[in-house]
Amino acid sequence: MDIGGGTTGIAVVKNRQVVYTVDEPTGGTHFSLVIAGAKNLTFEQAEEIKKDPKQQQSLFPLIRPVMEKVASIIQRHVEGHTIPTIYLVGGTSAYSGITKVIEEYTGINTVVPTSPLFVTPLGIAMYN
Repeated sequence: MDIGGGTTGIAVVKNRQVVYTVDEPTGGTHFSLVIAGAKNLTFEQAEEIKKDPKQQQSLFPLIRPVMEKVASIIQRHVEGHTIPTIYLVGGTSAYSGITKVIEEYTGINTVVPTSPLFVTPLGIAMYN
């Protein structure tokens, strides 16, 4: 699952082959918009505090509904597939608490790699 700025992209892989893909609008930009509105900040200010690990716990109650939206997107698109583990990538996946929310909704073990921000561009570079 690639939780990017504006979208959540899903790829289901079976036997090392992609068997299903979808991209839906909801991502980190939506986190920032919620923070900006709730805190009366500019979008740019909200982006900065969103990325600050020291601020993430206090902002969690504000953006949990957006995380739940991402989780519902994932849940809807993995139905009917046997998914042992969900791997989150993209900058938004680094937000503290998102794995717990997705696990609550899907019931599927969810992990984030050490450096989730660059997984997609690195994968594209390796493929070309």
